[in-house]
Amino acid sequence: QDINNLEDIPLVTTIVGKNKLTILLAPGNENKGYEEIIDQYVPNKDLNVVIEYGEIKSGKWSCDSRESECDPLHGGIAIRKGGSGTTYCTLGLPVKQGTTSGYLTAGHCYSVNDDVYQPYDHWLWNWQIGDVQSGDSHNDNDCDCAFITDSNSRTNESKVWFTSSYSRTISGTQLPTDGEELDISGNTGGWYWEDVYDNNYYHSSIGTRILIEDTMTGGPGDSGGPVIDLSDGHIVGIIEGPYTIGSTDYIKVVPWSLIADSTNGVGVTLY
Repeated sequence: QDINNLEDIPLVTTIVGKNKLTILLAPGNENKGYEEIIDQYVPNKDLNVVIEYGEIKSGKWSCDSRESECDPLHGGIAIRKGGSGTTYCTLGLPVKQGTTSGYLTAGHCYSVNDDVYQPYDHWLWNWQIGDVQSGDSHNDNDCDCAFITDSNSRTNESKVWFTSSYSRTISGTQLPTDGEELDISGNTGGWYWEDVYDNNYYHSSIGTRILIEDTMTGGPGDSGGPVIDLSDGHIVGIIEGPYTIGSTDYIKVVPWSLIADSTNGVGVTLY
């Protein structure tokens, strides 16, 4: 079929954001001609125009970047304290604490009573995802972990975002083996991977941690980010931060067993 004007386009809906226009077209109608016609009617070439094919799913949209408007939320996206805060961390993933829905991240990022937001710059208003309540933040040898209680009754599941076209459902937890390759999804480093140096490292200054090699692009802002075995979708823990032995740099990972502990951790489970 020839496509000559806007009336020929099988439009389902449009979603207008501050810097982005999402155009949803009916599935089964993929045709390069649509993009060419739409481009003619968008005079502002700085506007990010995203064309997707599919049905509306109860207003829920997956992340198209680490700082985009994500609902439901996935692990690996950027979060920060307060709508205008500048210190970023990474959302571990959606979890549950008993029957309470919420999110996992690093304890040194957020203290009790902190409100946690997605980045303000991508919203017309401050979009709070939740808050840290009493007893839900630990920053010590037992656990560097925090539970953020969901503030908007979102419909979430335990998923980790890696790219705009790929996310991974987390189906279980595990302790990795030495030498195993693990994947990290961090706000600063993006999607990167490292090998396990020691799956049960202990030092009195940090407690028991998983140490992974530090050879890629991670850095400040990755704290709280999920560390998973991509092959089977199991999470092993969350990023705590850098650690040096002699002259060799490593990354500390808080093991899931400490996070799930209801006394010294935050007592969370997967969806």
